[in-house]
Amino acid sequence: PAIRRSLASGESWDFVFPPAPYAADGSRVMQLEGRCRSPLALLVRPDEGNLVRLLPGVSQAERLALIEEALSSGAADANYPRWYWSSPGAHACFEGDVEALSLLHRFGLNLEQKVEWLLQPSPSFTYAHAAAFNGNANVLTFMRQRVRPSVFLAADGDGSNPLHTLMESSRNLQTAELLLELGVDGYCKNGAGRSALSMGIETLPALAARLLDAKSRFEYRWWGNDLFWYSFDGVVLPLDGPASPLAFAPLDGGPPLTVDQLVVKHKRKELLSTPLLRSLVGRKWRDFGAGVFWRRTAQYLFLVGAAFANSLDLRAGGADPAVVASSPVFVVSTLALLGSWPFFFSVESAGVRRNGLAANFGSAWNVLDAGHLLAILALPPLHFLPQQPADAGALEASAYAVAQSLPGLLQLSFAVRGLEYASLFRSLGPLLVTVRGMLVDITRFGGLYAFVLIGFANAFFVLFALSGESLDYGGYPRILQEQLLWLLSSVDRSLLDGLTGQLHATGDVLFWGYIVLSYFVLLNLLIAVFNSTFEKVQRQAFNEWLFLRMATMLDFEARVAQPPRGGQQNEPARWLDAYYGELEDTSNSRSVELGVGGAPSSSSRGRSI
Repeated sequence: PAIRRSLASGESWDFVFPPAPYAADGSRVMQLEGRCRSPLALLVRPDEGNLVRLLPGVSQAERLALIEEALSSGAADANYPRWYWSSPGAHACFEGDVEALSLLHRFGLNLEQKVEWLLQPSPSFTYAHAAAFNGNANVLTFMRQRVRPSVFLAADGDGSNPLHTLMESSRNLQTAELLLELGVDGYCKNGAGRSALSMGIETLPALAARLLDAKSRFEYRWWGNDLFWYSFDGVVLPLDGPASPLAFAPLDGGPPLTVDQLVVKHKRKELLSTPLLRSLVGRKWRDFGAGVFWRRTAQYLFLVGAAFANSLDLRAGGADPAVVASSPVFVVSTLALLGSWPFFFSVESAGVRRNGLAANFGSAWNVLDAGHLLAILALPPLHFLPQQPADAGALEASAYAVAQSLPGLLQLSFAVRGLEYASLFRSLGPLLVTVRGMLVDITRFGGLYAFVLIGFANAFFVLFALSGESLDYGGYPRILQEQLLWLLSSVDRSLLDGLTGQLHATGDVLFWGYIVLSYFVLLNLLIAVFNSTFEKVQRQAFNEWLFLRMATMLDFEARVAQPPRGGQQNEPARWLDAYYGELEDTSNSRSVELGVGGAPSSSSRGRSI
């Protein structure tokens, strides 16, 4: 009634309510901006979600009737206020209220109007931005027939087009696809240094896949090879500098990241199904990665061979310093170890400087590398270790045991570290991913099995305590040992022989309960989980392998990117320049893809047509 009296009196609604420091109940209002609306804007959007709801008992039809009455009576201008973002038209777009927007448009609302948005430096925020903010595809569809196409392409004061705005707020895939259909650029960067593609990789991989697919298309077969058209603009190009691909600011802050780095950081393996990324991985491997791989492999094998030779000659001369020092094997292998150690140390220290201590050693491979560097320095002195004294104490004996086992453990650790090199082969990479997944499954299974193991162990322990006799059954450790052996099909019920009568019958019940629960239920559950892991990896085997290659080549590239000493460009840096030079030469043209190969090798480049 009060609203209708205001309209009947001819009162003008073209004003904005000032900030109200106090609410109706007398409490302090913290969001003073919340009520800086015109009366018409409050009618268009009475419930914003984060403020007190207005008109709680008014239906949609009644509210629209009030809006029409205010507009038809001339009390309110559909475009007022013209520059302030909190206008009736903007609120209808934010809310997705097409009925209210249509009513405003009928009474003269300019759908191409631009407004100030928050603290942006210029009034460039459009109604298309407002609709995209909350993912309102229905509003964009309504505007599509009533505004010029350029409205959807405009950038706001921060350089963001509507697709940028959507990716920073609602992340609605349907609305994003509509904006792409309307011609909005998904590859340009806004003022924050982000593109819709980079944000899609982080938060909406389905959109990122569509954008990447749009950068390639199959043309036809040419001499038995697939001919593709590729464009690397907005993905890798333009280069930010020599051998420096296009980089984007991540949503969580930090230094700019390339598309490859974003894919690896967020583990978007599904994006490697796109022809463009597969082509990039293949080209990069042929031009750069293969050469670095074989060079690194040769250096690693040289280090492993030197450590192996040094370990074989460990007891030369019975620890006689004169004999040990004159041994050719000892001298050559020691010189080889000490000669290669600085190179591997420089590689590890460069990683620490580049990534920081915590991030660098967050990788198990880097932890293993650091352990190798320390163990290698300990190998030559072990040759001069005297024989263990017969009266050595427990601590001294333990130290001797560790020292004597170090060379063997080092060789095993070298073999494990070599798995990263082996993973770059297509036949081995997915299998290693499967093994890693199974190890994770075993860890989860172990947590579940621990409850069963401890529970039954406690039951057996109490059972022996109730026997009232001093039984020599081996105590709690023996119980745990027998339970583990039972799980491995080594069933020996001699543990229960000391029990008699009812206690023996109870022991039998506990024994068979443990067998059924652990062997038939939990163990088969673990096998089923293994099968699930294997099938999941095999479905994405090719992508898993490409992901390993991509991550490894990023590591290679980061090390090559360090400033060369004396201004001399090394060979890997020239390979990297050749790769990016090829991308610049073949972008926006057809090229024959020769495939990424099944194993690390140097093959010819894709040829531009």
